[in-house]
Amino acid sequence: MAETYTSFADMADAQQQKRLAKQRALQQQNQERFKEILSGQFEAFDTVRRWPLLQSTTKGIRALRFYRAPEMGDSLNIEIYYRDKNKKQSRELGSISKGGVFSMRLPKTLQHVDRDLLFSEILEDIDRLHPSVWVPLDSDIVVREETGKAKEGGNGNGGEEVTVDPRRIEFLRKQPDFLAGGIGGKKLNGYLAFLFRDMVVLDNQNIGNAAFVQKIENPLSDKEVTDAKTRSGRIHLIQNYIMPLIGRTRRELVAAGAERVVHKPHNEWVVQMIEKLNEVSPHADREVLLEEHRRNRSEK
Repeated sequence: MAETYTSFADMADAQQQKRLAKQRALQQQNQERFKEILSGQFEAFDTVRRWPLLQSTTKGIRALRFYRAPEMGDSLNIEIYYRDKNKKQSRELGSISKGGVFSMRLPKTLQHVDRDLLFSEILEDIDRLHPSVWVPLDSDIVVREETGKAKEGGNGNGGEEVTVDPRRIEFLRKQPDFLAGGIGGKKLNGYLAFLFRDMVVLDNQNIGNAAFVQKIENPLSDKEVTDAKTRSGRIHLIQNYIMPLIGRTRRELVAAGAERVVHKPHNEWVVQMIEKLNEVSPHADREVLLEEHRRNRSEK
């Protein structure tokens, strides 16, 4: 039944109350998600000094990054990257306290941004990343053909640091046979390394627009799979299975037996990667319900 109002003032007041109720519901949801995802997990971010620059879905924000800095207090720090009024790349620093309070001063060009929705995206990306599974690597994952140096800005963005689509991380990390991940230690050129029981996947949506899939000749043992549940075990596995692969050019990777998988748009990429992963190690449950789809379901 349609709502009726005695005046425009009553209608405006009712709409305002609905907006406030929706905002309170989102704030409550964010606090519940904070407790589920991040409470007690701040130290997991200490293991990697330079986390990937994640693409943002918030209008006006290009990307965001997480990091911990003890000298800045007992909190998780957030950097957002955006274009200022002169179209130059700028960044702003915010933080999340251990009590779940999100703080950030938004510049004039981002005054349209809803802080609660931004906090929701940040929590969503932390869940996708799952920081405890990552191990820092001693060198770059893939190096450039021409100079032997890591390729930065490989997507033709004029030298800006490349960004990573967090959906790709979520999809590969949530595979049933995923064990641990590696992040390049010198520079971050967009590549991430994913260790599975039967293979290693080096993925980068920007550089060469391809992933590399290297089958492991002798699949990991049951003991090694169990070891991957601990940090010391993950470090050991990364050293044994990923470190020998990294630091090569793309041509050298192919020569060593890695298969180059040319990427397609995201939805097609998921289907393509499921097929490729199943060629190496068949699993019936490789389809992943991504965070954005779970959120859309809950909002209906």
